[in-house]
Amino acid sequence: KTTGVELLLTKDRPIGLSGFLAMTYVNRLQNVPPLYGGQTEDFYPSIPAASLALGNLYRAGYLSPLNARLGLNYKSRGGFRINPIVSYDKGFPIVGAGSLATAFVNNVAVILPNTNVSVPGYGIIANGGAPSVVTQYVSPTNPGSVFNPNIAATRGTAETPLAGGNLSKARFNTDLDFEFSKPGSKGTFGLYINNLFNQIYAEPALNSRYQPVATGVAGPQTGQTTGTVLFPNLGFTNFGPERFGQSAYNLSPSNAPIRFRFYYSIAL
Repeated sequence: KTTGVELLLTKDRPIGLSGFLAMTYVNRLQNVPPLYGGQTEDFYPSIPAASLALGNLYRAGYLSPLNARLGLNYKSRGGFRINPIVSYDKGFPIVGAGSLATAFVNNVAVILPNTNVSVPGYGIIANGGAPSVVTQYVSPTNPGSVFNPNIAATRGTAETPLAGGNLSKARFNTDLDFEFSKPGSKGTFGLYINNLFNQIYAEPALNSRYQPVATGVAGPQTGQTTGTVLFPNLGFTNFGPERFGQSAYNLSPSNAPIRFRFYYSIAL
C-alpha cells in the first residue's frame, strides 16, 4: 500500500539565478519486514508466511518518508557559474527487530514477544527472532514461556511493536560545482566537490554480535567474533571503533568521503 504526494518547482534563466526544488512524501507499507532474512526487500523480497497470514504491514526499509532535492544555479555574464545541489531525507527505517514477532505455534499464526528464545528449536518459527537481531533477552534461569517470557535485559533502545518502525536521523548531503567559461570560448574549467560536508555514514543497523548483561549494558564480547581471518581484509573481523562495535547498533561507513574533481570540457 503506497500513498504520497510530489512537488516540483523549476526556474530556468540563461543569466542569473535558476534552479529546481523537488519534494516527495511517500508512505509505503508492505508484508515484507525491512531487510528480512538479510535481504533487501526491494531486490529479493521474502515474505514470512506467518506475517502474510496475519496481514501484518511494515514500513518499507528502502524509502524515506520525506525527501527533497534543491539545485541552484547562478551564472554571471562574465562566464562564472556556481551550482550547489542539496539533498535531504527525513531518515530511513532502522532495521530494528521490533518488540513483537509473528510465528507459527502448532501450525497457527500468532503474534508473540520477540526475544532470543523466539527461534527455531523452541517449537516456533519467528521473523526477526534470531538471537543476533533481537533487543529483548530472557532470564537463562527462569525464561518463562514464548507467550509470557521473563525478560531480564534489553539493549536499552526504543522499539516499536513491529520491525522498521523507527527512523534514523535526518540527513543533508551537499555537492558543489564551480565553472568558468570565457564568453565566446568553447572551453570550460570546473571544480566539482562531492560530499561537501564529508558525511560518510549510512543508516544504523542492529549489532549482530551483541552480548546482553543488563538493560542498556553490553558485555565485553559485544562486537567480537571467533571467526578466523584467512587473508588480510577478508573473512570475519571484529567490529572496530569506526563502526561503534560496542553499541547496540552498528554505524558503518558507506559513502565516499569528500572528493574534489578538477575538469576541463570543450564544446566541439
